[in-house]
Amino acid sequence: EYFIQPKSSVPMLRGTLVHGGIELITVDRPIMREERLSAWLPDSQVFVSGQIDLYYPNTYRLEDIKTTKHIPENIPDYHLMQLATYSWLLRWNEYRVDSVAIDYISWHDVFQIDTVKYNNEVIKAAEHPLVDNEEEFAEAYHTGWSLLSRGLEEHYVPSMQYCNTNWCSNCQVKWACDLINVHGEQINPSEYDHSLYYPKG
Repeated sequence: EYFIQPKSSVPMLRGTLVHGGIELITVDRPIMREERLSAWLPDSQVFVSGQIDLYYPNTYRLEDIKTTKHIPENIPDYHLMQLATYSWLLRWNEYRVDSVAIDYISWHDVFQIDTVKYNNEVIKAAEHPLVDNEEEFAEAYHTGWSLLSRGLEEHYVPSMQYCNTNWCSNCQVKWACDLINVHGEQINPSEYDHSLYYPKG
């Protein structure tokens, strides 16, 4: 229902192929892969669901798979939130999680990264408050859920106070942010032909 640049479909296809490959891997130890879990956010009417890429119950380790053009030095914040969501889904479904990591796959390399930058220090991702503190995660998740719900139901575009500008290059509604009234008035995205926003060719 929304315009997408043809080149944006390439990473999606690549991700689909990688996840298909994960399902074919055979190992000689217990493993959970490509399994969907769900739970209610504590003290909330928000239902959380997500598909776990890899979880090793013998070592209590969660791994997420990401395809990328460039391997990052540490896990970016926008990937950390997804990893934290999976870790809490596991815990809420009575699985223990001691360590987390993302396996980044580019055209040339595969790297497993388990660190994040937090308060100008590099720490283990499992020690980040979003992964380690249920209350902090629940608050952050509920904030994001509220903003997305308003966007879908009320055509509300969040201010840059909430938007992560690292997403802009892949964001399919960047055109809406660019059209936000400078005085803070809301716009209705349905009033704009956003396919015209992108240059041809």
